[in-house]
Amino acid sequence: MIQKRNPLNQARAGISAPAGLDGTSLGRFSLTLRNLRRGRSRGEVRFDLYLKGAGRLYEPPVISALHFAGMGRWYRPWIEVAYENRLSSKEASVDLEGTPEEEELFKVLCGLLVPGAHIMVKYHNHPITAAALLFGIPPPATPIGYLLYVGGCRWYKDWYFAEGFKEGEEKLQATMPLDSERRQARTIEIRRELQAYLHSQPDPSKAQMEEICRGLARKILQMREN
Repeated sequence: MIQKRNPLNQARAGISAPAGLDGTSLGRFSLTLRNLRRGRSRGEVRFDLYLKGAGRLYEPPVISALHFAGMGRWYRPWIEVAYENRLSSKEASVDLEGTPEEEELFKVLCGLLVPGAHIMVKYHNHPITAAALLFGIPPPATPIGYLLYVGGCRWYKDWYFAEGFKEGEEKLQATMPLDSERRQARTIEIRRELQAYLHSQPDPSKAQMEEICRGLARKILQMREN
């Protein structure tokens, strides 16, 4: 059930979400900010973003986030998110997978990051990404990794811990380049990794995963880089 807390009231209480999220347009949809509350530590806030379109508010939240605003020169901002691409209201359902709105959503999220800052996306509910990372496919060629690439990130780390415990859920971390030179160098490396992947022999036992990931790799290689 959606908790209708007023973000403005929360801001007066010393809690504020990153600016510009509430009401952000995503093509035929917009984002609605709800459930703003304090995080675990100083500088952290939690919030949910709901998808709104044609007068409908879709559930569950498209994004549930923990955001750290940064602290001084040593601690850069970061954001950890759970992403739900299949949503519904009483009258309709939405699947964002592979849509322009999905790419726009991740551009918005990555736009919260300064150079050198990172985003972490939980992927337990994204089976193609989970399987592809497990089998060693380059992260940018996975569905979640591709979205992070589109958002401007160029360095990846897979936080996969088989033992579980306190490390939290599996997530893919991606970092924004510190400067244009590093961005260009890392982009070249990624393109080489993707070309090598495409020249490898597909695994016939994982046909759906290979089709999706190879398609995303080709999309990146066809992109014009600034």
